Amino acid sequence: MNEELFFALMDRTDSFKFGTDHQVKLPDHFKRSFIVFETSGSTNRKKLVIHSKEGFLGACQTVCRVFGISQNDTYGFCFPHYYIARALIYGRAFVSSCRVKQFDEKWDPKKFFKFIASNNVTILSLVPTQLYDLVALQKKAPHSLRIVFVSGGYLDDKLREKAMTLNWPVIETYGLTESCGMIARKTKGYFEVFVELELKQVDQELLIKGSQVAKALIDDAGIRLISDWLSTGDLVELSNKRFILIGRKDQMVKIKGHFLDLSSINKQLRENGLYCYVKSVRNERNMHNLKLQSNDKIKAIKAVEFLTKKYPFIKEAIEVELEDFGK
Repeated sequence: MNEELFFALMDRTDSFKFGTDHQVKLPDHFKRSFIVFETSGSTNRKKLVIHSKEGFLGACQTVCRVFGISQNDTYGFCFPHYYIARALIYGRAFVSSCRVKQFDEKWDPKKFFKFIASNNVTILSLVPTQLYDLVALQKKAPHSLRIVFVSGGYLDDKLREKAMTLNWPVIETYGLTESCGMIARKTKGYFEVFVELELKQVDQELLIKGSQVAKALIDDAGIRLISDWLSTGDLVELSNKRFILIGRKDQMVKIKGHFLDLSSINKQLRENGLYCYVKSVRNERNMHNLKLQSNDKIKAIKAVEFLTKKYPFIKEAIEVELEDFGK
């Protein structure tokens, strides 16, 4: 791991622009002691998450200790630049001295499979859509692999079973940008927290507190410091350090690893005179698909064009359901 490259990545920039005319300037001490990440939210409102560098590296050390990541490992991935998972992989490499192999081409499961085998990758980080595409090749996992972390959204049980049958050593994890990545792994139907965090639930929502939790959030309203509990937005059944996910407090869903706010989507459609209704349905590859309901075929077509232009990643993940709402 190149130390200068890693800390250059951690420094990022000292200001961020929101919308067309509003810019947030970070205080000087943030540049020295903190690292900034964008979230993957798609509500047309950029949100930035501020972590202390100490908390960030501490989170990386915990993952390496729990899963035995060492200088003998080669960590492979295919994530966009400035995605927190990418930075966390470099952080884990920094603290463990493992090698990192990036697949920087456009996503192609056949090429990525060859990439894993040719580089003797031992650890992978994937989102469920990537795992689906690899499993669809119907090939046994390369022998070098010992861990495949899957995070970033709902993992279908059938997909997990298919992957395990083909010897993909899947470990489903739970985490947030605000929690510095993974904090729990799934075992026998529930997530078990393996980091030093306090947890509680309020009206079934999971709240977390600890050193690796974000110190501040930035949006177009400015900087909001986090000094106490952080709301995750996830509804759970909590028992000590174990929990079962049962839903979301809001209307956020993930499609191919990207967050979408359904309430915002439906509001945008109404504001543009496209009186359709969008809901989500579970999907094995995409995590969720969108179902657009309308009683007007022309408006439905225009609504799909509007949404796919604004959110290109939903192409092939949206379908139209024409119906008579009056019945």
